[in-house]
Amino acid sequence: MTDDELKSLLEPMVIDFWEDAEYVAKSFTGERKDSAGRRICYSNGKRVPCSTLDKKPSKKDGKPKKSDVSSDASGRANEILSASNGKKLTAAQVRELSKHVNNMTLAQLGEFQKKFNLSAKGRLKQDRIDSLLESVKSRKPESKPKKSGKKPAESKPESATKPETTATATESDTSNNQGGKKAIDYKQNNPDHPVAKQIREDTENAAIVQKFLDSVSEQVDALNNAKTISDIEARLPSMFIAYSKLKKGKKRDEMKKQYDTMREMVKSHYSATRDYVKQVEEARIELVKQIGGVAKINAPSVMSKLSGDKSLSDEQKKGLSQTHDFINGVSNFESPPDVKICTDYDSKRSCYISHTKTVNIGNMTGSEMTDENKSSYVHEMGHYIEFTKPGVKDKAREFLAYRVGNEEFSSIGQATGITSMVDEMGRKDDFDRAFNPIFAYYIGKQYWDATEIVSMGIQKMWSDPVGFATKDPEYFQFMVSVLRS
Repeated sequence: MTDDELKSLLEPMVIDFWEDAEYVAKSFTGERKDSAGRRICYSNGKRVPCSTLDKKPSKKDGKPKKSDVSSDASGRANEILSASNGKKLTAAQVRELSKHVNNMTLAQLGEFQKKFNLSAKGRLKQDRIDSLLESVKSRKPESKPKKSGKKPAESKPESATKPETTATATESDTSNNQGGKKAIDYKQNNPDHPVAKQIREDTENAAIVQKFLDSVSEQVDALNNAKTISDIEARLPSMFIAYSKLKKGKKRDEMKKQYDTMREMVKSHYSATRDYVKQVEEARIELVKQIGGVAKINAPSVMSKLSGDKSLSDEQKKGLSQTHDFINGVSNFESPPDVKICTDYDSKRSCYISHTKTVNIGNMTGSEMTDENKSSYVHEMGHYIEFTKPGVKDKAREFLAYRVGNEEFSSIGQATGITSMVDEMGRKDDFDRAFNPIFAYYIGKQYWDATEIVSMGIQKMWSDPVGFATKDPEYFQFMVSVLRS
């Protein structure tokens, strides 16, 4: 064998040797091909038969069972709350807890709720999870008893002890509990703030809010069912298609029966809520009755920008009178000053002019006073109350500062897509619980000497009192307190 022949034989072997050493040193897992094109397989740097790498994982080794996932989630959720020892969870802990709670079964959620004495409401699983997490976030840290050399005092009878006020109004909170009924859940994100505590401890106005909700309980139930009905309604088309494709038989009959039942639920819901305008009017009457306002704000003159150009129609006068009666019915003024009403036909937006105490309703053309005109008048009267009623402006500022916290200002126009409001800055907070996103940002609008708290609040009391009281009871009760003060 010549030298060249020997070299050509040994060279591939040498190359393979050094390549093999390199893969071993790297603890390589996978395969490569040698100089002859053969497969060489490794596992953590060791050569192994390639058949071991080709082996597909069995179903047992694959995706974990649902029961395993939920059990693990339940265990981790219990560990997080147990380890907190009653202390408030950090934002990171809340996020981790949320991840595990979403993987738990309804039965596990029930056990978890009982074990840690949490509140969880709602018919749908997701509603219960959201409510449970809110309850976790608003837990009050457990206070440890101070050690003392003195003998423990004799326990007083239960009737003589004063119930403690918890950090938020949950099922176990009796600070605003009227007549043994469940307390109002204010959904407070910062329960230790002085404004939050003041609202929780305001039992007088909490009782008024609760009486109002009790008086419109049917509307409250319909509102609470709305999300469930909406979810059912969304499923109906796919259910119809599904059972229509089935052959005649037991399975098809069962699915059609389920479809018909759900369809009837939707129909009955909309039948009960069809006369919405009438229900809102009834709710306003109940609200005025519960608040019992005695203000007699006088509106002596109705002006037009073009003096004498156009007199108000009977329909417009009736609408103004209706809204004005509502303002007086929910307000308390010892000696309210007069307010002027201006109908500026050239103004696109209504406004309040503080130095002349003038409410400008804006463009009110035609012979009717539209719902928008009425709502605008109530809104601007809210500014009038904030400016003229002693102490209200300061309270409104304090409430706004408490709700928005450290939230940065955003362009209302950019956040909502309304180009005409690009230069107006606002903060949304959780005002979108009861208001649409545009109004939510507008409530937190930036002013140097005013807020939109009272004006937007009283406008919502006029347009949707039940939804306001149900979805944001804290804001609603604040409005009741400043109007009654």
